[in-house]
Amino acid sequence: MNALLLIGAAVMIWLFSKIRAGQMIDFSFGMPVQFRVQSGYLVFVQPVELINQTNTAVTLQQVNLDFRATGGARLGSAYLGGFYRLPGLGRITIPVEVRTNLIDLIRAFPDLRNQYQGRKIDIRYVGTIRAEGVTLPIDERFEMPFNFLIPS
Repeated sequence: MNALLLIGAAVMIWLFSKIRAGQMIDFSFGMPVQFRVQSGYLVFVQPVELINQTNTAVTLQQVNLDFRATGGARLGSAYLGGFYRLPGLGRITIPVEVRTNLIDLIRAFPDLRNQYQGRKIDIRYVGTIRAEGVTLPIDERFEMPFNFLIPS
């Protein structure tokens, strides 16, 4: 009986450490790369850097993001399935493919046009990253210099 309690306690401690590690992930966004047109969509790769602040390794299971102009207009979406291993106290960069269609770009044009005056485009990332059974909400802003897209 004592052995069963000990095993149960060990499993609970292990689960708690995995869930806590999943909640202690920091993330940042790199500059988009690999722009192309594919099957009627504008497609690019958005590097997402994930940083584990705990000693416990974490398995990432899913990234699901919407990309929006700061006024709220949807620019595109990204979904990444599969498994990525984030080592304890480590970092990885995941290449998340973003797809946007012409209709989304037309709807976002007023927001993007207003930002042109400021020589930068503010993008908001909204969605989730799933790690170790924990869904982490993301609501971040990324400032992209306008000259990154169109050299002056």
